[in-house]
Amino acid sequence: MDRREFLKRLGSYGLGVAALPAAVRVFFEYEQAAFAADPSFKSKFSVEAKYYEKLPEKKTQCHLCPLHCKLSTGET
Repeated sequence: MDRREFLKRLGSYGLGVAALPAAVRVFFEYEQAAFAADPSFKSKFSVEAKYYEKLPEKKTQCHLCPLHCKLSTGET
């Protein structure tokens, strides 16, 4: 393999790696939409968190790590 062929292959692999995050995001958005469509999914597989404290204004404080993050509704 000469230098030119090496650089061509390296470029094509780079484009594939660069497109990977977008492909993963599309896959997970599809999975989330599929689970959201099934109303029984949440009740079957959801468990209430143990290490948190409810705060005013629909916020939650996490006590799982030393950072004690304050999260709004929908944040992870």
